[in-house]
Amino acid sequence: MLRIFDAHVHLFDCKANTYAFLENEDRSFKAIAGDYSALPRRYLTDDYLNDSASCEVEGIVWYEFLSANPVREARWAQHLADTSHLRQSMVVLVDFLDPALEERLAVYATLPDVVAVREHLGWDAGNPLRRFAKRPDLLTDPEWRKGLGAIRGHGFKCVIELFAPQLSDLPDVTRLYPDVGFTLAVMGWPLDLSPSGYMQWRHDLAVLSCCENVCIEIAAIECLFGMDWRRRMSRSGSSRSSTCSAPRAACSAVTCRSPAYP
Repeated sequence: MLRIFDAHVHLFDCKANTYAFLENEDRSFKAIAGDYSALPRRYLTDDYLNDSASCEVEGIVWYEFLSANPVREARWAQHLADTSHLRQSMVVLVDFLDPALEERLAVYATLPDVVAVREHLGWDAGNPLRRFAKRPDLLTDPEWRKGLGAIRGHGFKCVIELFAPQLSDLPDVTRLYPDVGFTLAVMGWPLDLSPSGYMQWRHDLAVLSCCENVCIEIAAIECLFGMDWRRRMSRSGSSRSSTCSAPRAACSAVTCRSPAYP
C-alpha cells in the first residue's frame, strides 16, 4: 500500500464555520473549480480517510478554506487535530497589509500545528472573476513585502498562491527572505496551456528553481485542466503542459512536521 503525507487537504464544517461560497454559488470560486455543487457541507477526518483508504496516510497538511473568520477556523482545525490520531500540519490565512497582522500571527503561534501562512494573490488580468488579491501589484509593494517579513519572528513558512503570469515577480520576494521557506501552490498555476504559454511557464519555474528556499506543490490539478482531467488526459495522451521540469522543484511536503519530510 502506498504511504503518503498528503500535502493539501481541506477539512471543513459549515456548522462550525461560515463559508459563503458553500452557502451560495460563488462565481469566482466556480471560475477556478468549475461546478462545485456536489461538494458536501461537512467533510471531516473520517470522510477523508474513507476516501483515501487505498493509501496509508501518515499525515496531512490542512489548508484554510476561505472561512469568514480565519482565526476561528484555525482554532477549530487545531481542535480537530487534537482529537484525531492523524498527524496534521496547518496552513492558515493572513493579509500582509493588515494593521493587525502581528496580533493574528501571535494567535496562530499558540496553535501547535500551524507551520505556514498564505495569502491569496491570484490576479488574472484577462478575467475579473479570477482575481483574488486586493491589487495586482502586491508582490512588488514594499509594504506588503515588509508585512511578509513578520512571519520570521514566528518561524512560519509562506505558501504563495498566484497565477503563472505573476511568476516573474516572485524570485525577488523569495531572495529578500532567504531564511523563509516558500511553497509555490498549484505548480505556479499556468493559465495559458498553449505551447508558447507552456514555454514561458517552464522558463519562469526554472528561474524560481534557483532559489534554494522554494519548493513546489503539485495539487489542485482540476483547477488547471477541469474536474474531468483524468478522462480527458487519458483520451488525449500525455500533455506536455502537465509536466513540471524545474530542476530543483520539490513537493510541498516540506511544510509538514514529519520525520520523513524535513
